[in-house]
Amino acid sequence: MLRVYLVVASHPSYRSSFFSTGTRGYRNVLYFQETRITSFHIYLLAVAMPWPPHVIRAFEIASQNGSTIEAEYYLPYNYLLMHLFPPEEGFLVHPQHPRRDDEGRLNYVNFTIIFVILYPQKPVLFLEVKPGDFIRSRPARRGADRQMRGRFSDFIESVEIPTIYGLSAIGTNLCIYTQDRETGYIQPELILGDRDYSIDIAPANRWNLDVLTPQGEEQLRNVATHVKNMCA
Repeated sequence: MLRVYLVVASHPSYRSSFFSTGTRGYRNVLYFQETRITSFHIYLLAVAMPWPPHVIRAFEIASQNGSTIEAEYYLPYNYLLMHLFPPEEGFLVHPQHPRRDDEGRLNYVNFTIIFVILYPQKPVLFLEVKPGDFIRSRPARRGADRQMRGRFSDFIESVEIPTIYGLSAIGTNLCIYTQDRETGYIQPELILGDRDYSIDIAPANRWNLDVLTPQGEEQLRNVATHVKNMCA
């Protein structure tokens, strides 16, 4: 989505606000032109808006407490998934799916919400959300990675398309996982630990895709397109 702004300001310092990394709307400026008429500064800029306004607004609200509370991100990710996989195309966003324990029983004690995309009643993609502070914690990232791989075990016997996608969200940062239905192979591959060495088996740079950037939008739309092509 592209938005064009015409801004009139009385002081040139206003220019810096267009490129502030703290402002979601203006940090992705694609075109900028400045003109001065008498004492006024005229700015024309085109801004990349990765998602519809209600999605952006939901993420902005979530960011206020989302560093420590994962539930703050449930609404924006629900909006985002429904935008990518609309019900009129036959997809269903299922926001609750309890994790099974090692004996195959549904675990309602350590309950967490994930989002499962079904088509028509079979899983094609899932997303699991963690608070933003997880990105700075090695044990937290390790747990998130382990949980994602466990989710694939839950779904693989129900999968009918060649590849199922899993999205691990830590705040607005994503790591994209896939599993091949035939081989069971999961990417990114598992990093094995070693009792004699301190090895980061879930490095932070795996969550290097910011959902609120043009690059994040492009990657997620590519994922959605691939899933839809497999479902066709």
